[in-house]
This record gives sequence, structure tokens and C-alpha cells, in this order.
Amino acid sequence: MATDGLATLVGTLRARIGEHGAALSVSETRTRYALVDPMLRGLGWDTGDPAMFAPEYRLPAGDYAADCALFGADAALPLMALRAQRLGADMEDDAMRGLNGCFLNGIRYFAATDGRIWDVYDTFKPVPVAEKRVAWFDIQSGDTERIVMSAMELRPEIVLGGALGTGGAPVADAPPDPTTPPAPNAAPPPTVAPSRPTSVNLDADGRIIMPPRDAAPPPPSPHARDFAEEFAKYQPDSTWRSPSSRDASPRGDDAGGVWIPLSDQRAIESASQPPTPFRSGSRRQTLPPTQILFPDGTKVRNDTGRGGWNGMVSVIVSWLLSNNRLNTGNGTVQRGGGYILHTSPVHPNGVEFNNPIRVGNLYYDSVQNRFQHIDNARLIITRAGLDPADFNLRFQR
Repeated sequence: MATDGLATLVGTLRARIGEHGAALSVSETRTRYALVDPMLRGLGWDTGDPAMFAPEYRLPAGDYAADCALFGADAALPLMALRAQRLGADMEDDAMRGLNGCFLNGIRYFAATDGRIWDVYDTFKPVPVAEKRVAWFDIQSGDTERIVMSAMELRPEIVLGGALGTGGAPVADAPPDPTTPPAPNAAPPPTVAPSRPTSVNLDADGRIIMPPRDAAPPPPSPHARDFAEEFAKYQPDSTWRSPSSRDASPRGDDAGGVWIPLSDQRAIESASQPPTPFRSGSRRQTLPPTQILFPDGTKVRNDTGRGGWNGMVSVIVSWLLSNNRLNTGNGTVQRGGGYILHTSPVHPNGVEFNNPIRVGNLYYDSVQNRFQHIDNARLIITRAGLDPADFNLRFQR
């Protein structure tokens, strides 16, 4: 689909969420048929072709079942497994299981979506989980052009070429400026042949002709046997203390675990993982902080309101308001063209917040995942003129 057609589709899906959000928020099936499948078709995936699209796909090893799997031509394994949840669902727990299942089965990409927010991960990327995400977009927030460009990363030829997260092309040096004359005696630039095609060929009916794949299926990841050990490295040590803490007290001064600065992403990732999070068949939510320590020494439990990750942001906003760091004058915080915090629960494009939380005279758009809640808290604190490193979290198991 051309970019103008995809832009039209984004507008249609936005309107559909606005009109039918309540019904979609209680049904995975409705969300998939109304939001997810249309987006896949708009990107070029033929959901009616069994050779390209397999619904209710169970991964060969383990017990994880994806809502659908996306295949290339003559592929023994999917290019991507996708999990579709109801609109507004917390996708974090199932995303961890999907990442684990795809990695163990040699499936490179895993996508999780609630129809509005799309998260895509490269399971082979040798980095902590928080850094495996290679594509993300929210069709309700931001300008349409940016959403379209992000969504187009999921076109079949991009996924097939393994170029997801690189803007749709293999990573390479920038091409030379044709207006700049070559340096004297300069050697001609080397010619690099692409390892895979990067364009789309269509048949007479307008359907994508998938480029040929290697005859042999991709070998299983050489790191598969070390997957559990890899993630075990990011489990917290009960005696560990964050090296970026500003002072020794009161961090870890009383029972209940150490204090971790909000700026320490890796430590937060470790502490928020439940015990044995990758046990086969488990469905475990990541652990939000149980307490927040503010720069003035105030400690607040994260169960006084909504709790959870969105509750963490609400408590932080409440403290900033009560200490005159936020008000209606500076309380509008924007990310990617949409508001995350505003004086009314409406985005710049007129679309209402899907799940607003009112904190004083401000509204927080709480339809986010764990990574976004953490990023939003940092952004709000910075907007208030403070340092996220001075705000500390405590996690209990």
C-alpha cells in the first residue's frame, strides 16, 4: 500500500478506536479483526494466503501459541510471530513469553499489539530485553506521517531482509553527495551487492510476490541454549546497590529491598522481573515498584491509588504538583505528537485519551506499556526541572 493509502488506513483505525473503543477493550478477537488484521493487510501481508499468514500458530518447541505467524516464500519457520491482545491490555507479561518462545524456536522477530500500540522485538539481538525492541508506533498519538513511516518498517520485504529497525535498509554508510567533486586520486567506492532484495514485486492481481529465500531453513540460533543464562544475568542480587545512587542513606537502610534510581534503566529492568519469569506455561506480570522515594526524603507506597506502572507515574505527578513543581502552566508534556500529560484528556488532534488518570488538575494518558511509563516518568520529572536520578524506586518480590 502506498503511503497515502496507509495514511488513510491510520485515520480509519483511529476513528474506529474512538467509536468502538469500549467494545474492543474487552475482546481480543474484535481487536484483531477490527484493528490488527487491517493494518497487516495495509502493510502488504495477505491474511488470506495460507503460505504467508498462519492464524493461531503454535510454536514448534514449547507451549507458546501466537495469534498469527507471518511467513516468507518456502519458509520452514515464520519470519515473525505476533500476539494480538484486546485494546488497552498490558502487553508486558505476554511479550516476555513471546520473546522467549521465538528465541528458542529460531524465529527472529516477535510483535505484540493491542491494535493501537505496536511493539516489535528482534529476539536475536544480543542485548538486554529493554533494548531488543526495534520498532514501535502508536496509531493514536503523533502525526500521521511519522506513524506511517514507523509502520512501514513491518512491510514483508523489510522483515524478510532482516532490516527491521534500520529504516528499511541494511545498515550502511551514507551515500556520497553527488554535488561534491571526488578527492584527487580517490579510489572509487566499493560496490556492495545487497544480500536480499529490498523492493516489492506484484503479480497481475496486485499481490506481493515474495522474494526467494535460501533453500535451507535458517539454523537455530547458536545462543538458544544460553537463553536462560542470558536473562539470569539480569536478575537482581538481593545485596546489590545501585552505583548511581546519589548517597548511601537512606538507600537500602531499612527492610524491603534496595532503592534504585529512576535513571538506572538496567537495574529497574532487573528488579521488575518476577522470579523464574520464563518458566514454561507461566503467565506472570512484571513487578511494578512498591515504594517511591522522593528527593525530599518522602516515601510513598505505590498502592495508595491505582498501583502498577501507571500508578507509579500518578504518584510522581501528585508529588510534583504538591511541591509546586508542576502546574497548569507547565503540566503539558508531549511525546511523539501526542500528550502524555495535559490539562484535559484530549490529544492535539482532538482524539480523547483512551484511559485517562486524573491527578489533581492534570490528566495522564495511562494506555502505555512498562517501558513507556518509565520513560514518561523521566520526561515529566525533567519537564518539572528536576533530575530523575533523585527519584528512587523499591521493588519487593
